[in-house]
Amino acid sequence: MYVHPQVRELAADRGIPDGGELSTMLELYHDLGTIIYYGGGSSSNDNLLRNTVILSPQWLVDMLKHVVSPDWKPPDKVGTRFM
Repeated sequence: MYVHPQVRELAADRGIPDGGELSTMLELYHDLGTIIYYGGGSSSNDNLLRNTVILSPQWLVDMLKHVVSPDWKPPDKVGTRFM
């Protein structure tokens, strides 16, 4: 998970210095399901997440599993006592 300034820095290092191009790219990858990014929206929920970019949607799913199920363990902790 990154905040928007970190993503902007990563993009500039890779030849995307324009903020408009970066926003377009983030929105495209969000629409494709490759990342989670709500910076282009206008609802109050989008405002809460505006500066957050999640590069792995599966990571978010795994974290939500942890919230929903108290018995969930990360794959590398299965069979061990995990707190």
